[in-house]
Amino acid sequence: MAHNSRGAAPFYANFFMGSEKDQVEYKTDNGKWAAMQRDSTFDYTYLDMVTRWDETTTLLQGRRPSAPVATGHLWSAPVNKKLSPGKHVIYVRVKDVYGNIYEQQQSYIIQ
Repeated sequence: MAHNSRGAAPFYANFFMGSEKDQVEYKTDNGKWAAMQRDSTFDYTYLDMVTRWDETTTLLQGRRPSAPVATGHLWSAPVNKKLSPGKHVIYVRVKDVYGNIYEQQQSYIIQ
């Protein structure tokens, strides 16, 4: 990711079977936790898989996946591109309606 670049650069957390009753938060490096926004959009990973199936020039094994539909289990937040160049880590924490806590992290590089 380019340092101080313009334009939106959201990242997504896919909490399957999640709902508006769940609390989904993120932080970058040692920053403060902030709420992510529930985003009723397509699952872009799934959309990419279907697009590859549709645009292939060779016969693929199996059946084509069903058409993508907007989902209710994605949350989004902006990537902070103003951090210093180098490696950074985004942490995501989910507390579901039953009190269970799930955590995940992903690194990214600002150049």
